[in-house]
Amino acid sequence: LKGVEVEAEGSFGVGEGLRSVSISFRLSGVGEEEARRIVEMVRSLCPIYNTIARAGARIEEKITVG
Repeated sequence: LKGVEVEAEGSFGVGEGLRSVSISFRLSGVGEEEARRIVEMVRSLCPIYNTIARAGARIEEKITVG
């Protein structure tokens, strides 16, 4: 793994809080399968990701390898 970039954008509703999050993962120095495994680890271990998921926000992900 040579590099990781993560970009996130969220959508909020007044009185509703966070409604959706779009996350772009850009990984370099790995293949597509390994990149997917890394993102799976993020899903299971990241407290911020898990807090957002438990809050019911829709999460869209994009993984780019290069």
